[in-house]
Amino acid sequence: MGVYCIQRIFNQYYIYMNIVEYRKHRNENQIRTCCCKRRAPWELQPDRKILIGTADKNIPNNRVETSKYNMLTFLPKNSLEQFRKASNLYFLLLGIFQILPSVTTTDGQPTVYLPLSFIIMVSMIKDFFEDFKRHRADDEENNRTVQKYSLRTGVFEYDKWQNVYVGDIIRIANKQRIPADIIILATSKGGECFVETKNLDGETNLKPKYAHPQLQTLYKQLNEKEFVTMDFERQNPLMYKFKGSFNIVNENKELPKEALNYENFLERGCSLQNTDWILAVTVYTGHDTKIMMNSIIGKMKYSTVEKLMSKQILWVFLFLLFECIFASTYYNIWYQRNMNEVQSYLNIDKNAPENSSFYNFVLRFAMWFLLLGNSVPISLLVTLETVKFFQAQMIQWDKNYLTLDRPAAVHSSNLSEELGVIEYIFSDKTGTLTQNIMKFKSLIIDEVVYGDIEEKSQNQQDVIDEKPFQEKHRIVSQNVDFTDDALYSELISEFMNKKSARNFTSNDHVFLSLLCLSLCHTIQTELVENIESEIQYNASSPDELALVSFAAEMGFKYIGKEDNVMKVYIKHTKEILKFQIQQVIEFNSTRKRMSIVLKDQNGRLTLFCKGADNVILSMLQDFEENDTIQKNILFEIKKQLQEYATIGLRTLVLGYKELEQKEYEKFLSEYNRAQSILDDDQLRESLMNQLEEMIENNLQLLCATAIEDKLQDKVGEVIADLKSAGINVWVLTGDKIETAINIGFSCKLLTDQVKRFIIDGDSEGQVERQLAKVTNSINEQPEEPLSLIVSGVALVIIIHNFKGAFFKVALKANAVMACRVSPKQKQEIVNLVRKLTGKITLAIGDGANDVAMITQAHVGIGIRGLEGQQAAKASDYAIGEFKHLRRLLFYSGHESYRKNSNLILFNFYKNQLYIGAFFFFGFSNGFSGQNLYDQWLSQIFNVFFTSLPIILFALFDEKYPNSNYMQLVQDKANFLESRPDIYREYLTKPIFNLVSFWQQFLWGLFQAILLMIISFYAFEPISPHFHGQNSTYLEAGMTIMSAVVIIVNFKVLLLHNTNYPIIVYINIGSTTCFILFFLLFSQYPFFESFDLFQRLYECFNYYMAMILMLTVTNFFDLGRQRYNYFVDQQREHQQNNPPTQLEIEM
Repeated sequence: MGVYCIQRIFNQYYIYMNIVEYRKHRNENQIRTCCCKRRAPWELQPDRKILIGTADKNIPNNRVETSKYNMLTFLPKNSLEQFRKASNLYFLLLGIFQILPSVTTTDGQPTVYLPLSFIIMVSMIKDFFEDFKRHRADDEENNRTVQKYSLRTGVFEYDKWQNVYVGDIIRIANKQRIPADIIILATSKGGECFVETKNLDGETNLKPKYAHPQLQTLYKQLNEKEFVTMDFERQNPLMYKFKGSFNIVNENKELPKEALNYENFLERGCSLQNTDWILAVTVYTGHDTKIMMNSIIGKMKYSTVEKLMSKQILWVFLFLLFECIFASTYYNIWYQRNMNEVQSYLNIDKNAPENSSFYNFVLRFAMWFLLLGNSVPISLLVTLETVKFFQAQMIQWDKNYLTLDRPAAVHSSNLSEELGVIEYIFSDKTGTLTQNIMKFKSLIIDEVVYGDIEEKSQNQQDVIDEKPFQEKHRIVSQNVDFTDDALYSELISEFMNKKSARNFTSNDHVFLSLLCLSLCHTIQTELVENIESEIQYNASSPDELALVSFAAEMGFKYIGKEDNVMKVYIKHTKEILKFQIQQVIEFNSTRKRMSIVLKDQNGRLTLFCKGADNVILSMLQDFEENDTIQKNILFEIKKQLQEYATIGLRTLVLGYKELEQKEYEKFLSEYNRAQSILDDDQLRESLMNQLEEMIENNLQLLCATAIEDKLQDKVGEVIADLKSAGINVWVLTGDKIETAINIGFSCKLLTDQVKRFIIDGDSEGQVERQLAKVTNSINEQPEEPLSLIVSGVALVIIIHNFKGAFFKVALKANAVMACRVSPKQKQEIVNLVRKLTGKITLAIGDGANDVAMITQAHVGIGIRGLEGQQAAKASDYAIGEFKHLRRLLFYSGHESYRKNSNLILFNFYKNQLYIGAFFFFGFSNGFSGQNLYDQWLSQIFNVFFTSLPIILFALFDEKYPNSNYMQLVQDKANFLESRPDIYREYLTKPIFNLVSFWQQFLWGLFQAILLMIISFYAFEPISPHFHGQNSTYLEAGMTIMSAVVIIVNFKVLLLHNTNYPIIVYINIGSTTCFILFFLLFSQYPFFESFDLFQRLYECFNYYMAMILMLTVTNFFDLGRQRYNYFVDQQREHQQNNPPTQLEIEM
């Protein structure tokens, strides 16, 4: 007993010394700054070593924080962020100038800080609530509970997620989420468990995971006599990868190391399914977990219109500086020329600083900077943010976007106008253009084709409740559309002859094919007491669900797995066949196949394999040259598979192989040895692949299958409209070329009238020749339309060697389809098109594999599909179906672009019209910086007098209205949805561009000159008042201000296509509001407009000036509109009627 205790103490000391050495090593990798300590980047962290069951508190716990602020840091950090914006800094500087006594035009009051404070406050409130939501989400996540094993009490106790450390043993029950990255120690299912990963990768299918057999044996009863150390790689963001090992030390000896891999690893965010419980050890916590290290902080996207506006604001600012420099210089020259008169008139001392040219320049520069400060309109920033917010809400309220009672979702309100000028659309295929609901259509066994594969119209509604077979006790499946009952009849006949399923042999290919369909998969289900009842299958892919459902239709019903034994109920003989799983070699994108090794009740070993047709057919057993029967079978199957691919069906080929016990044992020994290689990943993967190919080689051909993935509603119609609108549509898919081409024809992306070029070479030479062929065709017939289909393998070669040549032809193609492409390749294509064309791009998809391209495009659209919500969450807009894209672009996007562009142009026009008079008034006063308006009225000019009409225009105006009243919630289709040609107009003739911006800007200045001339001539040189009192410059200025309010509000009415009564009332109300404020301010002597209202409104010249100003400005506006109209008509006539050769020669 004493020896046992000493040995156990020694073992514990040995293990703990290893841990201490590791911790010492890790602490040396900490980076110290001042008195604080922060962790080194993950690349510099050492690999980890833990003692299972002992918490390593030197590694951060499982707490996660996604919030940016706390109560102490919010105000200073957010304030810094607010003033990182150039516009806010500009108006902060403007306010400082307003405070300076020497230059102030507002009696030292920083009036600009009122709207600036409003903008910053709104932004800070939005940031606060967004961060508050993050805090609540973090708290909810961190305070979840999990059962954690306590070394002190020896039992599992509930504790918060945030209190879990690396090394802790936790117990997770069925349906519970995984709190951290863990290694499975034991499960209730003998070492197997199932997890759902939709929060991780968007996939809803269940995935099997396993405990290492030794750990399952050791930890099923939590045996404390053994100690287990675990070595594994440092935290890293590499998904689907884990490498580690463990070492068991018991009372007697230390056992050899055993390998751990990704099959034993579970990521935080998964949920346990169809398993009562698992025991696991925590290996990565908190921000070290895979999901947190891969969390993407989405970049803020800005529309092209907004970017162009920001650039023009910079030029306007430079223009403002030029005006200030000009005015200051002018004043200096004028002052020097008139110094004596000015000094005498204003009683300025000769030694006063005003006589200094430099002082005068700086002073007048600041004064003019204040007077002209509204050249950069602060009101525009507020108005645009408000409009975009409500435009986003109106999309979410729009009932036309409803899918299964779920509305559209807007995650980025900045991009509403971007939707109106899309020129490239990149679309996923499966689940986006198609429904991702697979239906089994046909089965080929030997030379016999079972199942009707005649194409049906997309508009024809499939009747899925009708049973294709009228036999009793048939199980109706939503995943089968098999209309030929010859196979079922043949099966009944065979079973009547054989009497029992056990009497069938390997020569009975029909029986063996259906058995393979029911067994070669990774579908999970719960065992049921009544095997005749319906079973809910949880499939790893829709294809597998269709295959197993079809087998069940044929009477081979997979009823589940228990203790690693698969059970199939044979309906025809009421038997249950049992097969023990020996090995599962899972599907991946490289292998393109999956295999399963089973042992039947007679002890025979059989390998079933299914996969892509080109892969399985290349692995078939060679047959003799004179074996014409096998040659004919193979020829017919290949021919039929080609026909299936031509009409867009997804095909698989199935094979089998009988194994000898010794052959399998040799494979298993070598396979386990290859898996145990820990220090060379490449060698391990290479050996495993070789062994997998070896055991899967020389297959016997069983059958081929065809599965249909139906198009979504109105896909073909929508794509045709998108192309008519001048939008280039590219489809990026993981499917093979034949299937993609078929879907292309089905959805009208490809047509027989357009020549197709396929680039599918697997070498540089082949790809170069194929590209040269396309280039020559374009050079010979540049006007002939073409479509381009490229494979993923060829695309890799193109990206590295022929990028320029490929995109030169791709950008001229009517349609492009990229097949067998990875998520990274999708992202690269979108990025390259963005860079090479400078056009606006949109990416749309429904799966986790589409997230990269969705975030890369200017606008990302996520479809809430069967592959989870990953794409929808990462998108800027989330919709239910592809068909909603037409309304989103042709109506919501088109109208937002039209209205937002006009809103921006209007605001710059309005501000130049308003402040332009200041500048030109300077020629009358030597640019001394004299104010022209009442400054308090001036500060509320934008907010109260001119903002509401343009906001209502941007929200409720419609080019083709559906009703006679304003609608917040739309419930009818709009005419624009059926007019792709109208959408195309803004692609060829954009409303907002460099030319239109400066036209409006300078037009405002020009009209400001007209207003100033008319106003000043109306009040000079003689007194216009009845009582003979002389006029002041403020009377002329307030006359201009009155005219500007009326002109700009009237201009908004001219912009409207829908002059609803309430719009007219609010427009008149805004003008009335100005009159009331003017009247109010004129009653008090501390306002500059004191007594001006009465003097102006009883003055005849005032009314004449107003009439003349309104007439002249509108006359010029209407003349300009007619001129632009005739220019457009002439251009359109020339395009539609090009000159003949005779006219050219003349």
